[in-house]
Amino acid sequence: MGNESLLDVSTHFGDDLDMFLLSKGLVKTRSTKVRWLVLTLACLCGFGSYYCYDLPQPLQSMLVTDVKISTVKYDLLYSAYSLPNIILPFFGGIITDKLGVGKTMTIYSLFIIFGQLICTLGALFGRFSLLVTGRILFGIGGESLGVVQSVIAAKWFKGKELAFALGMFLCFGRIGNIANSSISPRAYFWVGGHLWGPFLLGSLTCIGSMFAGSSMASLDEKADLEEGETGRGDSDDGFKWGDLKKFKLIFYLLLINCGLYYGASAGLVNNLNDLLVQRFGFTPQSAGDAIIIVHAFALMVTPLFGFYSDYRGGKLTIILLSYLILFGLHGVLAYLPDSHSGQVTKPILALLISLGLTTAAYGAVFWPCVPLIVRQNLTGTAYGLAGASYNLMLAVVPLVVGGIHEKTVSKKEGYYWTEVLLGGMSFVGILFTIWVLVVDRRTGRKLEKPGSEIEKESLLRVRFRSLSRINLRR
Repeated sequence: MGNESLLDVSTHFGDDLDMFLLSKGLVKTRSTKVRWLVLTLACLCGFGSYYCYDLPQPLQSMLVTDVKISTVKYDLLYSAYSLPNIILPFFGGIITDKLGVGKTMTIYSLFIIFGQLICTLGALFGRFSLLVTGRILFGIGGESLGVVQSVIAAKWFKGKELAFALGMFLCFGRIGNIANSSISPRAYFWVGGHLWGPFLLGSLTCIGSMFAGSSMASLDEKADLEEGETGRGDSDDGFKWGDLKKFKLIFYLLLINCGLYYGASAGLVNNLNDLLVQRFGFTPQSAGDAIIIVHAFALMVTPLFGFYSDYRGGKLTIILLSYLILFGLHGVLAYLPDSHSGQVTKPILALLISLGLTTAAYGAVFWPCVPLIVRQNLTGTAYGLAGASYNLMLAVVPLVVGGIHEKTVSKKEGYYWTEVLLGGMSFVGILFTIWVLVVDRRTGRKLEKPGSEIEKESLLRVRFRSLSRINLRR
């Protein structure tokens, strides 16, 4: 059956074609309103890990004082989270492809909970070794759980809705960041100035997220059964090591792009509380409140970037804009005069809003790019590779930033040369983004097209294959 036959049948059935294909068991049923419940549960599933990931940041001065650690050791808490995830998200993607969402979600959630509980013990007894151990276990579960969320989004949402779904994950993550920045410094004083208070509260959020994840996995497994799927990769079409060679150049360029961006942004965000305290006279609590501006602004604009890229396209253009803002942000921070007012002045407000804008824009459009350029059965593996890429930078950059900070503390409290380094990374990222733009234009502009256009092309291919199968049965 050729394209002419496809168009003839499409015209004959009109709007009822999808119902006809559904009745024949030839299309999926994940187009009902249940997908919005799944999206809500998936967002709640990741809330706890987002809340606890940046838990050290608003408590930086308390950690340095109470546990008696240096800036390098503080940054090691972030490196400890990321170090195992240079490799593990890759295998987490493979495991998700093979075992399905339910089992992998439970495994990763348990790692998150036990890791955070060990961190709580480290905070209670002032043991840095326990804090590092807990962060490693927490990181093993946290990043792999993010892979599961991405796979869920790719299964339940297509085309113009995919970027929105992934953007909602980021929005709920921002809510977790906001809650952490505001509540954690206060929780420290609620329990009489002890670190175990905010760390225990973080453990409770992780437990709540696990219950949401279990409900999400149940709905996903039910949908798999209704559609005749197992929730696991097919033995013939699943991952093979040789498939790594089948990823195209543009995918690997995006991996490098991802690592550079998250390294250049996290190097600032992880130390933002201390930067505001040391250079601009904030207290830890007032700095935490100021940082809420970053996350709140990002929360507001993330869906807008998702909607815009869905309906108008331009994902790579937005990524380039994100890099340009980040590059300018590091440059301004390197040369902005210090003050000790402890107030959110206009320059500081502009910097905080710019940081929220760049992180929101990049996160909203980068992750939806991945399933557009890889085979569907390798989606989990592709997200795992992306996770490994940025975790490589998140493991290395904090240690480098911490080392530079301690050796150059005489100039802008140690935050001049760190900003020069991070600005240089941003510039290299700009060059790689331009490279990706060139490659994308030579290979069909998949990453610049609107989601609705991509969805129409995908639907036509599905209908053509489905109707061809009907013709063969006859």
